[in-house]
Amino acid sequence: MPMLSSLKNIKCSNCNHTDLTVLKSINSRNEQILTSDAKVISEAEAIRTLCLRCACIEVHFFPEKRLNDFYHKEYSLSEKVQNHFIVVNNQVFNKHEYILNNLFSNFSIFQQKQGNMLEIACGKGELIKNFSEHFPGWNCYGIDPSMDSIQNIELNTNIIFINDFFKASYFSDVKFDVIIAHGLLNRSPVLPELFKIRECSDIGTLLSLEFMVLEESECTPYIWDHSFMYKKSVMDDYLKVVGYEIIYKRNLASSYHYICRCVSVPGSKNSTTFSEDIIRSTGDIYSFHQKWWDGILSGFREELEKVNGGNLALFGAGMYSAILLMNSGRFNDVIFIIDEIKKGENYLNKEVINLETAASNDKLHVLLCTRPAYKYAIMEKLKDFHIPFTSLM
Repeated sequence: MPMLSSLKNIKCSNCNHTDLTVLKSINSRNEQILTSDAKVISEAEAIRTLCLRCACIEVHFFPEKRLNDFYHKEYSLSEKVQNHFIVVNNQVFNKHEYILNNLFSNFSIFQQKQGNMLEIACGKGELIKNFSEHFPGWNCYGIDPSMDSIQNIELNTNIIFINDFFKASYFSDVKFDVIIAHGLLNRSPVLPELFKIRECSDIGTLLSLEFMVLEESECTPYIWDHSFMYKKSVMDDYLKVVGYEIIYKRNLASSYHYICRCVSVPGSKNSTTFSEDIIRSTGDIYSFHQKWWDGILSGFREELEKVNGGNLALFGAGMYSAILLMNSGRFNDVIFIIDEIKKGENYLNKEVINLETAASNDKLHVLLCTRPAYKYAIMEKLKDFHIPFTSLM
């Protein structure tokens, strides 16, 4: 397999600029290219860069189509992977229902008996199916490249489904009242996607976005299918360029939910140049996340040396546990994963148990590494069940 030994012929997919700086590189021959659903991409090489013009962090794969092939053929849409739960004010919510309720409750446009709605990257169709049932008079369109995505919606006569990556040309004869794009803008070039969305919009169109921002995405250095990362302020400026104003923001801890309104014609595709301070601070945040993980992985290995015998567990069948297990060289030292939602499943060949089962094992010791926003709530749960633990954070 040819090596990506330099940045020759590589450009930013977000703005087409060629002035890039390398943050990290990886080759599947030597390291595991880990994805957000805890899979490993094989036969590939990747470089993560920072664009010195548009302030976007991007992952470049070789072969170039390797990540697209992964989304189409390998990316898991199963319930045990895509559990779609979020924590807001220490309460657990179904993400789709939470976001949909916010949409319904905030905007009078949903009082219309007829309209056009588009969901980009609709997955298995839970959200668009819910929308179409609430508003049977609306024309609902869904598009997604995954081979699994058609499961819930192909028999629903209110929904037109396209099994492909998003292209504005599919909708050249339609303007949408509502466009939903959740999870899209960390997996596809942000500005090109926003300009395509603008092509499908009229003045007044509502756009619902859910995306991760660099400031609160500690896993960025180790997760390779979140191909595009940026600061929240940078995203705000991207939206201004394409003619959208932000009318609602909600921090969901793992991501942000924005609702925007189309208010003007789009600006120039070449107008997104950021200051040196913005570029520098973006690189600094990425470096901070890398150093944070260096400390976590070092502490993890040290704690494993301290615990003699007994059964070790990690809390949470998600990205944080996957990074620890796949990058510490101590995969076999952990026996269990504690996760209330995914109990009874296997995660990376580890048995997933709930808190009650964990509490019944008097030899169990938990090592805790999680999203910082969830840390104290999880610690209180472990204390309530009298489960001994050590925080790695």
